[in-house]
Amino acid sequence: MPRSSILPHQLPTALDQHPEAAVLSLDCFDTLLWRNVHQPDDVFADLVKDGIDPGQRIMGERRARTEARINDDRYEVTFNEIYAKLMTNADEGVRSAAIARELAAEARHCFPFRPTVALMERAKASGLKVVIVSDTYLDNAQLTELLRAAAGEDVLALIDRIFCSSDYGKPKAAGLFVDVLAELGVEPGQILHLGDNPVADFDAPIKLGISALHLVQFDEATKERLRLETVGSSVFNSAVRGSMPAFQPHRAGLSIAQPLMEDPVSALGYAALGPVFYGFGRWLLDEAAELEARTGKPVRMLFLLRDGHLPHLVHQAIAPEATNASRGEISRLTSSAATLTTDDAVLRYAKVATLSGYPADYTLSRLLFPPAEVSRIIRSLPKKGDQGEALRRYLAKPQQLNQITRRSRAFCDRMIQHVRQATGIQPGETLMLVDLGYNGSVQNRVDKVLAEELGVHVAGRYLLLAENEVSGLDKKGFIDRRHYDDRALDALGSVVAVIEQLATVSQGSVVDYNADGSPIRLEYTISDSQTRIRDQVQTACVQFAKDVDGASHRRPASDDVAWTHGAAATLIRLMFLPTKQELTVLEAFDHDINLGTSSHVRLFDPEVAERELKRRGPFYLKHSERMYLPAELRGQGFPLTLMAMASWRLRLDVQHSEFSDRDIALPVMIADGNELSESIVRATPTHEGFFVASIPVGNGRFAIGAQFAKQYSWLQIESVWFTPTATFLNPRSMHASKDYDAPYHLEGIEEVAPGLLKCTEEAGFMLVPPPPSQADVVLHIAFRPIAPRVKAAADAHPAEPALVG
Repeated sequence: MPRSSILPHQLPTALDQHPEAAVLSLDCFDTLLWRNVHQPDDVFADLVKDGIDPGQRIMGERRARTEARINDDRYEVTFNEIYAKLMTNADEGVRSAAIARELAAEARHCFPFRPTVALMERAKASGLKVVIVSDTYLDNAQLTELLRAAAGEDVLALIDRIFCSSDYGKPKAAGLFVDVLAELGVEPGQILHLGDNPVADFDAPIKLGISALHLVQFDEATKERLRLETVGSSVFNSAVRGSMPAFQPHRAGLSIAQPLMEDPVSALGYAALGPVFYGFGRWLLDEAAELEARTGKPVRMLFLLRDGHLPHLVHQAIAPEATNASRGEISRLTSSAATLTTDDAVLRYAKVATLSGYPADYTLSRLLFPPAEVSRIIRSLPKKGDQGEALRRYLAKPQQLNQITRRSRAFCDRMIQHVRQATGIQPGETLMLVDLGYNGSVQNRVDKVLAEELGVHVAGRYLLLAENEVSGLDKKGFIDRRHYDDRALDALGSVVAVIEQLATVSQGSVVDYNADGSPIRLEYTISDSQTRIRDQVQTACVQFAKDVDGASHRRPASDDVAWTHGAAATLIRLMFLPTKQELTVLEAFDHDINLGTSSHVRLFDPEVAERELKRRGPFYLKHSERMYLPAELRGQGFPLTLMAMASWRLRLDVQHSEFSDRDIALPVMIADGNELSESIVRATPTHEGFFVASIPVGNGRFAIGAQFAKQYSWLQIESVWFTPTATFLNPRSMHASKDYDAPYHLEGIEEVAPGLLKCTEEAGFMLVPPPPSQADVVLHIAFRPIAPRVKAAADAHPAEPALVG
């Protein structure tokens, strides 16, 4: 890095290389005073409640600056001039009141950057003068009051002079430093100036011989993340940048950790997870305090493993003195097993499981039958007919019901002992379950039994909560319906798997408990490499929680609300707009299902997305059930990502026809035994210039000849396959459809490379024989035209055949 630049964490030692300095000159905004929002004009959102939209405020300033340049050849304006153009018919008193409200809004969001304050303290201790030189429409008195309100009297006392460009009618780049030198009465070489603007804070003073350092707040990767956070939060919350700022209270924390950001694994934990889990951790402390104040009894926080692992690590980092937090293990499987204590509960589960198509061995194991009994029962079931109905009849027998409920009560006793051992909770206290969310299924099942057996009040606090029922239980989410509607919460919940895999602990899921309450777990089967990466990500996340408070000398007034919305923006960005560097870290991750099995699925698979987009187009996205689908779209073009994110967030009722607003008329031959006919099929666009032609071929009756050579000299084939008619264009079943490749032969067409076809003869075609099975299927051909066939001008154009269907 050039010697003329400085990173935020280096600020306290900036004077070490400038012993000649007698004056420390500082830019104000984004050097001394930082805002907990993305951009300066985000503050204008606070003016909406007073009848001023951010756009109006921006235009008022623009008009004032234009008039100053035209009328007075002046490049700076005052607050009064801006509001004169903004509130054209208001009197002076009304405008003054409006200016005061904007200054209050600035004070609400501004805070002093701790590394800069440390530099100022060192300068004063060394006998230097400290001055502020700011390009601002605030005058000296207004900026002084803002510093007093936002930074405090202690920081204001470190400042000897304040120079505001609005007082001099010119900014730093247009000569303000000439006035600074004259009024301070020092030589240029005796001043060291620092600021974040490369032109105003480096080029301008350097031209006058003033020593200068350009403060580089963020590297390019961090800038991208912060910008995309605002993009994502704006899609999910229409108030953002309207009536609410784009909150980013973590900006300062990220700036002081730039060397750490050079490693993509650490950057993922620090910049993407750190703000989320720090905000969540602070909220949990507030919630525990509120519960204790409301009940008058101690609150015991139980972080539910496995996903509660990272929240607990962050809790320990931000509240190391707390003694009321512990770790416990209640999974969806164990919570279910502990609540099969009545005949109705058993019969209800058996009916749901069998009607949902769960395998018999899985259903029986969930009903607490040991493996030997499971095998014996399955052997006794009929091999034909409705096996699910037979299993329900078997389970409804009094002997089986009695056996299951007895085992469940014993299981419940062991689970209760586990909670007692983990928390030390006493009757009358509050048990606060902590988990990621997002429905709170475990609490739904065990709330009543925990309350009754332990004599406690049960509360659930979640990172993300979107209940699919009105449970009536004591539940809250750090992010919940108080902040977003159900469509937004469902969209977030659909990709929560990436957060689960980054927050989890390196151990198998709990499946039972010993008599003393100690957990019995499945074998941990995630790879060592994934475990090492996740541990490093979590370490960096915890480091952010330890570091972030050191970035601000004094918290801004809007800090609490800022962390809720800022953390949500960070979460949305990671879920829907992951960076290339983040996906490089996550590309080998598996997701373990955590339902009492060792099943794994790829967290995301970009090759699947690319293939399906070319085959089916964006419609494939509508009901895809991939674990981390937005990650699969990375590299397929930002417009597609933005469209998909908006569709998921708004739950848009977009149908296949909306994605097929143009087509290609593809001539085909249809052979049925000895009969041959010609027709036209309409191939619709998919992705990257590909089209798909879908042709019903019945139950193995028709051979299809696609006459590509009539239209193209060159084309590319992505794939040729059959799909059962029952799943054709059915968005809820297409992803589970039994697609299979369709073999084909080329006549008068040469395959010069895999999938690359040269049509050597105009009569050439692709012949697809009928499928061997008798099932009713649809043939699909995904292709991309490359070069059209050029015909002689005298060629006749035959009449277009009738369309298929």
